[in-house]
Amino acid sequence: MLLSNNKTKIGFATHALLFLAFFAFVLIYFFGHRSISESYELTKEIWRSRLVALASDRHDAIQRWMQEQRYYLNVLSQQIENSSGAFLDNPHHQVNCHSYHDYSSDIVGIYFIDVATGSIFKSMDKSIPLLNSDCLSKLLSDKIPDAYFCKVNKTPLVLFKKKILSKNSKKESLVVLAVDPQKWLYPLLLREPVATESGESFLVSREGDFILVLSPLRHHTSPPLSLKLFPDQNIPSTYPEKGITLFSDTWRDYQNMSVLTATKSIEKSNWGLVVKVNKEEAFKLYRINFFFTSIAVLALITSTIVILSLIWKNQRRRYLEDVVRIEAPYRLLMQQAYDAIFFLDQEGSILDANASASSEYQYSKAELIGKKIHGLIKLKEEIHELATGIVSERQQIRRDGTSFPGLVSAKGILIENRLTVVIIVHNIAKLKDAEENLRIGSEKLQEIFNIVPVGIAIFDENEKLVEANPAIKQIEREAFSLDLISFAKSIPANVNQEVELKMVDGRSSWFLLNLSLLPFSDWNALISITDITAQKLVQEELKLYQDVLEKKSKELQRSNDELEQFSSVASHDLQGPLRTIRCYLELLTSNRTSPEESQQFINCAIGCADQMFNTINALLTYAHVGASTELKTVNVVNVIKEVLNNLKSQITSKNVLINFDSLIPAPLIRCDFHQLVQLFQNLIDNSIKYNDSERPIIHIKCFRRQKSYIFSVEDNGIGIKSKFSDKIFDPFQRLHREDKYPGSGIGLAICRKIINSHGGKIWVSESKSALGGAIFYFTIPLDQSNAA
Repeated sequence: MLLSNNKTKIGFATHALLFLAFFAFVLIYFFGHRSISESYELTKEIWRSRLVALASDRHDAIQRWMQEQRYYLNVLSQQIENSSGAFLDNPHHQVNCHSYHDYSSDIVGIYFIDVATGSIFKSMDKSIPLLNSDCLSKLLSDKIPDAYFCKVNKTPLVLFKKKILSKNSKKESLVVLAVDPQKWLYPLLLREPVATESGESFLVSREGDFILVLSPLRHHTSPPLSLKLFPDQNIPSTYPEKGITLFSDTWRDYQNMSVLTATKSIEKSNWGLVVKVNKEEAFKLYRINFFFTSIAVLALITSTIVILSLIWKNQRRRYLEDVVRIEAPYRLLMQQAYDAIFFLDQEGSILDANASASSEYQYSKAELIGKKIHGLIKLKEEIHELATGIVSERQQIRRDGTSFPGLVSAKGILIENRLTVVIIVHNIAKLKDAEENLRIGSEKLQEIFNIVPVGIAIFDENEKLVEANPAIKQIEREAFSLDLISFAKSIPANVNQEVELKMVDGRSSWFLLNLSLLPFSDWNALISITDITAQKLVQEELKLYQDVLEKKSKELQRSNDELEQFSSVASHDLQGPLRTIRCYLELLTSNRTSPEESQQFINCAIGCADQMFNTINALLTYAHVGASTELKTVNVVNVIKEVLNNLKSQITSKNVLINFDSLIPAPLIRCDFHQLVQLFQNLIDNSIKYNDSERPIIHIKCFRRQKSYIFSVEDNGIGIKSKFSDKIFDPFQRLHREDKYPGSGIGLAICRKIINSHGGKIWVSESKSALGGAIFYFTIPLDQSNAA
């Protein structure tokens, strides 16, 4: 088996050499290309200078020749215009002028043309051929310049024209000078522009839709003025502006040869001068340099390839030697691998397989070799798709037809430059069973998670909600502004905390909140919320019952204390009258008393009996106070009016002044109406009884402080010393003799009991006001009253 990492290591040197060779090739190509380009541009510049200079020289020579011919024509025209007009008016009249041969050897004749009729009316040399109609029409046209090429009877002529006017008849005529170009112009053009075999100079002129070559050509057999080029022949001589020499290296001449050209227009004519040389001849030396440079580059590339081939063969030999040495332990490892391993060719046939594959699929190794892999593994992919690499679960088929799930890993590798696909199959049947069991267990846990009445939310380390059960979602829907993260941050971990939440429907509910940190990478915290509203209600009811029981217990204790006190009072206050009655009865039975004394004893006994009766009635009244308290909203002013009505006779007889203006508007309190009447009646009765002034005065006031109403009853009576302020509220505790201030001594005790049953308190103090008597205070809590 070949190892790709070993192959990479062995071939590193080859890659480095290839890179160096490529770098050298780039340098050689760059500098060689640069040298060839510079040589090409230098050669083209030399030829441009030569051709441009030659074109300028030829142009100047032609211009001088044409100026000479125009000069001769001007002299002839001036001679005719200065003579009499008879010549122009009468063609048969002889003109007296020098022979035109005296002017120039190139002149072959002179034509005189009537502009009005367009006909030749005189020629100076009868030997010259007559001009044809085409030449005449072009000469008469203003569009034709004063120098014009014309072919007459196969004889090329250059015609120079000028208009003259008769002095007598004002007749307009045209003087035409016919010049033979073969005597001077053609030899000038036929001279080679440079010492080359392909150099040429010629004139071109556009005639209608054709371009005419106006001189004999060295490389063409046609005579002058007969070679007609088609309009698509792009002769550059027809484009330069006047006085500009144009160089071109892109034109192909009449032989379809690529040439270098210098062109220039001839002023005052429709001619264009072309000087050209074949590019093949011009760049001959350049091509020789290019050839040798290319040979050198190819030789360098060839030598580099040969060297790299030798290096590669050496590396290849070393690589195969290392493969033989390294492959053995890997093959041993493959054979002992637990997973099934297959080697496939490009058609999907098995080339090799390990022992685990034979055991797993129930085939011998010989039976597996050559077998198609699709008969063992249910693959959707083709072999070329497996070579790109896949990892997928596929069903595996054994020889006996049974199947098992397998995790298939496939990848293509190169072995001996051939694509080989390696497939590794891992039996995951046990893993699938474990996954199924885990799935069932997870579903059960999820079902428990969903039906548990405790709200549960799980958060990750970024405080993002991972999962929440329906119970907590229900709480979130019903709770107002529930923020679990804020709650979680406010409590320590693993500590239960009770919180009160405001629900959407307005009610308040209590929940038990707990934060637990989880030792998982994807789960960080678990928040549980338990609705404990019912438990809290039970606890509040138990507390209420406990408070009531405690209150009842205190009342029972107070009743026991009062009973004990009553028993003591009864044993003291009732025994005294009984002893007196017994004493008087014993005296009556002694028969030693007179009738008057007996009647006196009987009267004393009756008085003691009445005292006992009053004491027993007072005890019963005290005992009944607070036994059944009926609370309702009471107007205090109405209570005062009821008391005044009950004490009307006493108030009238003693002329008592009772002031309760401060109670208007009257406060409304929750209390027992009859007990409150009894309370005020006892206090007002005491203020009237213990008063020696001529007119008793009583002030009743009320004011609110914090959670209670405070009432005061102030008089101008005898007052009470502060040291007796507690004693007077005990039953049967009197500060004065009965004969002076009669009474049962239990009125203030009843007042204290009434106030206690209403949850308030009562006390007495000396008055500091101008009244100077006693002032009694008592309180009624607000939780038992409704403020006006």
